[in-house]
Amino acid sequence: MKKSRFLNIIKGNSEYLLHNTLYGTMVKAKCDITREIADNLDTVEYDEGNEFHKALKDLRMLVDENVNESSLLNYHFAELNRSNLLVILIVTRQCNFRCTYCYEKHENKKMDREIYENLKNAIAAEIDYKGYKSVTLSFFGGEPMLEYDEIVNFMEELQKIGKEKNVHIDGSMTTNGYDLTIDKFTKLVNLNVYDFQITIDGFRETHDKNRFLVGGGGTWQRIIDNLKAAKASDLNFRITLRANIDNAAALTVREFLGFLSENFVAIAADAAAENSENFNISDTENSDTVQSDSRFLVHFEAVKKMGGELDDKLDVCNDEGGLITDVIDFAAELDLPAINYSPAPFANMCYASKTNTMVLDTNGTIMKCTVAIDSPHNEVGKLTAEGFDIDDATICNWTSSPLPKECGECPILAICYGKKCPMATWQGELRKPEDCQKHIRIYESFMCNSCKVV
Repeated sequence: MKKSRFLNIIKGNSEYLLHNTLYGTMVKAKCDITREIADNLDTVEYDEGNEFHKALKDLRMLVDENVNESSLLNYHFAELNRSNLLVILIVTRQCNFRCTYCYEKHENKKMDREIYENLKNAIAAEIDYKGYKSVTLSFFGGEPMLEYDEIVNFMEELQKIGKEKNVHIDGSMTTNGYDLTIDKFTKLVNLNVYDFQITIDGFRETHDKNRFLVGGGGTWQRIIDNLKAAKASDLNFRITLRANIDNAAALTVREFLGFLSENFVAIAADAAAENSENFNISDTENSDTVQSDSRFLVHFEAVKKMGGELDDKLDVCNDEGGLITDVIDFAAELDLPAINYSPAPFANMCYASKTNTMVLDTNGTIMKCTVAIDSPHNEVGKLTAEGFDIDDATICNWTSSPLPKECGECPILAICYGKKCPMATWQGELRKPEDCQKHIRIYESFMCNSCKVV
């Protein structure tokens, strides 16, 4: 037997957390004997009679000498792409906001009926040809709520296809939340568009300075009101509350997390007991206990210079890894379990690396990336009346490029698969060690706090 190359040992003061990033298995070493075994796994002599050895084998933290774990990693990645088709739709290039850090050019372009019709037929054909068990449409922009009526019509048509072919069809949306009134929200959720990302950049003053309407004017209060209306409903949804943090917003991160917890993530136990089926939480006898409304998650990102017109004026944080680990630490202090980070296999790789994912522009151009949106390298095909016409010689640069050498011994390779940014990789940009260390630092902080390693 040998130690799995995907086994990470995170050491606290009195216990170790052992986590296999390929299989998602975990165990704690709490006593002197198990910690000593963990410290010496590189030279382990497997003992079938040792209960801890046996547990490590069952959890695939110890594997047979002849197991090729690099091939296993590739196999599991291939399997990941077989069952679900994800299409990200840029339904419009226009937006009703003018955010200071936005990298997109706002143009009066939107999908017309022909594109929606061709896409509907292409999805039906892909289900028949590739045997997908589920299809997800992710509505993007611009601001997708500007095309609300078209989205509703499209999802109504797709649900008929899903029922006919016995395939689950759902949707997600990245929206500023300004026009997401409770009536529209309810309609979307009932059409299986139930996963939303909505940005709130801290408290009102900071948010309204960075995220304002085209003609000027704040947006914070209306978004908050829409979110509170959603929370007050008994709908089954997931909303990720995203915050883009610059140096000014970083000063109030802890207080802002408390605000999000109090107003959205937390739910008093008496309400939890009444709504346990909707919230997926257990009942409790203590009415003073605060539980989590599992419909809300929190996600923080540092503001980055992404090629927007105002990049030179952005007050970006110099230590993104430090900012995110601070967020994780603050969330742990608040007993806030809803940080949107996953250590699951392939959970932190870019969607553009996946063979089952594509981005569809307003004119039917098939792309892979929503950031390098106008780069010629981003175009990999075209949607036609016959279906998805994809250039395999181009798309393989995104999905099948060799792993960078630096990834070979990385302890969290199974989480990001060396594909945090496939475009940067295949264009030959050198991977910065500090970037990888940042991701490892965030991973270890999350694992320590979520698993309460002491």
